[in-house]
Amino acid sequence: ESTLNHLFLSPVSVDARLLVCAKDRLIPGLAYTVNVAFCPDDWRYFSDCIRVHCKDEENLLIPVHAYPVISDLHIPTHIDLSAIPLGQSVDHVIPLRCSCPVDFEFQVCIIQPHDAYSIHPVTGVIPANGEVLLTVTFCPLQYETSQFTFQLVVSQFNTKPYLCTITGFSRPNLPLRTPHVRFEAPVGDGARPSLPSSGRKSKQTSVKEADKLKV
Repeated sequence: ESTLNHLFLSPVSVDARLLVCAKDRLIPGLAYTVNVAFCPDDWRYFSDCIRVHCKDEENLLIPVHAYPVISDLHIPTHIDLSAIPLGQSVDHVIPLRCSCPVDFEFQVCIIQPHDAYSIHPVTGVIPANGEVLLTVTFCPLQYETSQFTFQLVVSQFNTKPYLCTITGFSRPNLPLRTPHVRFEAPVGDGARPSLPSSGRKSKQTSVKEADKLKV
């Protein structure tokens, strides 16, 4: 093979520029590192390409893509729930947060279903600079250890699905308790969000009311 003469042409977009520290000849067996500096002026999808012109060779087009993504979305791979009496339930809440000014659609697919579990919402939108709560309800129907697996897909480029498995169980002689809600992580600055108007109260609130009745 002979020495290759080439010419790099930067992307046409004003948001990206090519940083090349190389000569115009490429010796066989060596390689050049090409850096692309990207400074977007808007939260949107960008597409361009780097053009490499080679003498007596076919010209090369290198696609360049840039797009906003959710960087603070954390979905646990496994969640262990405490023992729940038969007929009782617990809600485990997973916040889906987005810190960039772009809305992202999401969809939940059930991989390993189980009658004792339910999840909602299964579709929706993670609002820009906001969050939406994904709630998994566990209500055991018999004494057993069970698992429920779901997959979360977010509508962003080059995304990978999030897989989560939830394990719950029930055993005899458990004391009855008021249905309560568990949060996967602190929301916002550490404060828990207010619960939906479904009549449910937290376990701590129920205990305080019981103490007042005793007095």
